[in-house]
Amino acid sequence: MKRSTLEIVGILNNLVPFSEDDLENDNVDFLYELTDELLINSDASEAIKSLFLFLEKYPRVDFGSPGPIVHTLEKFRDQYEPELFESLKRKPTLLTIWMLNRIINGTNNERTRDILIAKMREILDHESVSEIEKAEVNNFMNHQLKK
Repeated sequence: MKRSTLEIVGILNNLVPFSEDDLENDNVDFLYELTDELLINSDASEAIKSLFLFLEKYPRVDFGSPGPIVHTLEKFRDQYEPELFESLKRKPTLLTIWMLNRIINGTNNERTRDILIAKMREILDHESVSEIEKAEVNNFMNHQLKK
């Protein structure tokens, strides 16, 4: 049965990740199935914001590295980036910080790179950022500034 993008967004909005102790269910496998189904839809990009909101809602759940959500979002090159920046303003997570770093890595324009590094630096002052996210930002900043 083919589900619409709207149905898949509804599933994401109501999804509570499986417990790490749940040996019968796996978040990564479930999300790969769901995102594979999403990508079949011609309007799949309509789910971009919902995918970011899901990551924000569950910042400490292991969804893979980088996992199905990041792989899916990165298929929407030149579409997902504005939503990523909005997500980073709302609630930076390890995966969204990692995504920003990947964009910086792929940027050849020095001015754009400087703007993106400034966005990374701003995360350190975000009210909801924990020491875990700060450490990740600092690791990426050290790497980027050595280039």
